[in-house]
Amino acid sequence: DRGSCYIGAEPTPLTMRLTTLLASLTLCTSLFAEHLPGGDITYHCIGNSQYEITLKLWRECSGVPIIAQSLSFSNTCGVSFTLNNIPQISQQEVSPICPGQVGQTTCNGGSLTGIELYTFRTTAFLSPCALWTIGWNTCCRNTSVNLSLQPGIYIETKFNNVISPCSSSPVFSDDMPPFVCVDQPVSYDPGVVADPAQTLRYRFIDARRYTGAVEPVFYSAPYSGAEPFTGMVLDSLTGNISFLPTIQGYVVCVVEVNTYNANGDWIGSVMRDFPFVVQACTNNVPDATSGTTGAITGGAATTGDYEVTACGASTFCVDITVEDADASQELTLTSNVDLVLTGATISVTGTNPAVATVCWNTTGALAGNYNFTITATDDACPTPGAQNYTYTVTVVEGAFGAGDDGSAEICQGTSVDLSTLITGAPGGTWSDGPVV
Repeated sequence: DRGSCYIGAEPTPLTMRLTTLLASLTLCTSLFAEHLPGGDITYHCIGNSQYEITLKLWRECSGVPIIAQSLSFSNTCGVSFTLNNIPQISQQEVSPICPGQVGQTTCNGGSLTGIELYTFRTTAFLSPCALWTIGWNTCCRNTSVNLSLQPGIYIETKFNNVISPCSSSPVFSDDMPPFVCVDQPVSYDPGVVADPAQTLRYRFIDARRYTGAVEPVFYSAPYSGAEPFTGMVLDSLTGNISFLPTIQGYVVCVVEVNTYNANGDWIGSVMRDFPFVVQACTNNVPDATSGTTGAITGGAATTGDYEVTACGASTFCVDITVEDADASQELTLTSNVDLVLTGATISVTGTNPAVATVCWNTTGALAGNYNFTITATDDACPTPGAQNYTYTVTVVEGAFGAGDDGSAEICQGTSVDLSTLITGAPGGTWSDGPVV
């Protein structure tokens, strides 16, 4: 509620009147403040130094209506400008609420926590320079577990369009702030999708604010930007976050994704400032240790619980099974695999356990690592339980298998050197042998 501010006019000493005035003006400012849970800025080159810039912001529906947004642009070549009134291209409710309760969120006049996603987009000419910075800020955050008071928010993206002309940033495919359950293990991945030719590295950074200059916010001990909550871990290669939340409330995290080209040169970074919304739950969320890879067919092998190594120019299918301790609940599995593995398909059988079968033809895929996510959501109401699982598919050039099937006859008590019989490409490691 924006409300109105009343400044008392009773006869008081001047100092008391000034104190009252300042306190009232502070109250006015806070009433008009936007309390936005977070967001991110990404960029996409459309050619000739023209870039499409996208700003995504979440709004908690109990706060004030969203206002016009601006983006600041600057580079190390002496150019700086601001674009005001960035066009809003969409608005949608993304509250993680079961279908029967959507009308009960604060976005619809109810009492359940409601979240809206606002997307703003503009186009700008950004001349070649070694470092461009695009920034956005607002005055205030929601109250959180790990930050002091309600500091402002500053979000930015940076890139070098000299060493890597007309590149585009990674984007976040998960557009919903994670709602998690207190005292239940969390596995979460924002689902970053990037050009396969780019290498990504993830890290936690300090949340920031803008006070005429960009500066880190203050954290409540023992929390920090590098460890937003006790025991929280970010996988620098996949972007998966895991931890055990033990306190209800907002836990603010900021993930920076750095991008490198094939030569290992830094070409840009994006950041997402977001909260884990930790709530008390009456149900069990899907098991954080579930979702491991199972049966696999075709030109690939499972090389870890959440890892697959695949031959180039081949087809494989892998089964992934997810379970929930609440046997009566049904699971829904969704994935960004189609955005990461071009042409891949996913089919789901069963509801608890639910089995996802992912199939992909690697023909034409560059050698390297590809990360995709599967999200398992139960049907608890009013807030379903959810869990993310992160998978890595490593594509190797050519066929890395042992070659064609074969057989050899040997007499009892003698040995055979299998390395003389294989037909596949040379190299590799024998787990036992090759003389047996």
